[in-house]
Amino acid sequence: MAKRVNSKAKGRLGEQKWSRQLNDWGIEARRGVQYQGGPDSPDVVTPSLNIHWEVKYGYPWEKMNPGSKALGDAWEQAYREVPHRRGEVMARRPVVAWKPKGTRVWLLTWLHNDRLVTAVATKELILELGR
Repeated sequence: MAKRVNSKAKGRLGEQKWSRQLNDWGIEARRGVQYQGGPDSPDVVTPSLNIHWEVKYGYPWEKMNPGSKALGDAWEQAYREVPHRRGEVMARRPVVAWKPKGTRVWLLTWLHNDRLVTAVATKELILELGR
């Protein structure tokens, strides 16, 4: 019988680990308010950065990878939660921070020139995206 996964607990763990990683890099971060589901409730809050974080953690690579529906859906969720009007610059950049099951690195996915781009998370990249 397959092991049942508590998705809320897995999500909370991923958000805690991503917050810890950011803090380890010297970027102030904390978990967001999880019950609102809107512009004031990113998964992780980084006050010094203009980023709206959506965190995904522990999905198998086969389900969550560049080009997958699951990753596209995660980015769309982050995009919908950022306040903006058609033709205006968004207040914060939607970024998905994700760590597939069995990997050691965090990956980031964001929109660049109308295409989703994925790269390994580094402090330098995060600071660039958050300007």
